[in-house]
Amino acid sequence: MISKRHVKQYCCEAANLIENYGKAIADTTQTWVCHHRNEINMKKSTKELIDMGLYYNRPASELIFLTHSEHKSLHGKNMTDECKTKLSAIFKKKWRSEEYKAKMSRPQPKYRWLKPTGEIVIMRKSTVGRCHSDWQLLSNTPVDQNEKV
Repeated sequence: MISKRHVKQYCCEAANLIENYGKAIADTTQTWVCHHRNEINMKKSTKELIDMGLYYNRPASELIFLTHSEHKSLHGKNMTDECKTKLSAIFKKKWRSEEYKAKMSRPQPKYRWLKPTGEIVIMRKSTVGRCHSDWQLLSNTPVDQNEKV
């Protein structure tokens, strides 16, 4: 099993071109993770890859499907229960903070999209990514929130 939503965010090509795709689709017993090879090859964190523009919309050759256990062992995230408890407490504080709530309540930017019918619509990227994989992004610059098509 794979999360097609995540794959669409990470890969700008067809998902079936990613290494181990066939195994991941055929396996119904466990979840497979779409992993960026550059995290290991370049020794970069997810945040660093995002800052460098190398995290989203990448070619299939930069990605690989791994089982959840393979992914965990690759990153060395075999944490003790004590460590998990500490991290849980940290994240609970973060999600309850006023800064986090303010960030999450901000309106998401909207973009122009071209439908297969030729019609242009204005929608959020997250909405289009979930529901309309055949739509094309016209400009990577957000439109004015009050603008209508």
